[in-house]
Amino acid sequence: MVLANLDAMPTLVEGMSQSPMLVVLAGYAAFIPGLVIVYFHNRWTGGWPVVVTVMGWLSLLIGLILMIFPMQLAAIASKLVPACAGSSP
Repeated sequence: MVLANLDAMPTLVEGMSQSPMLVVLAGYAAFIPGLVIVYFHNRWTGGWPVVVTVMGWLSLLIGLILMIFPMQLAAIASKLVPACAGSSP
């Protein structure tokens, strides 16, 4: 639960920057639920069904980006590690 424990964020970013395979695994973790939501709940009628559908598409796209560009995203994460470490109180 990263949102509840922000002190763990630099460690997570550092792990991602050192291992692009973690980026790919995060891509799978985002892609599979997004694919399931888009396949079974692709509804564009008004109200909350649209929110669920949009979240599914976002998860699907983020998962694809993470799986297709793991090396580039790991390089970006390695640049963020010093920034995250310096911003901790």
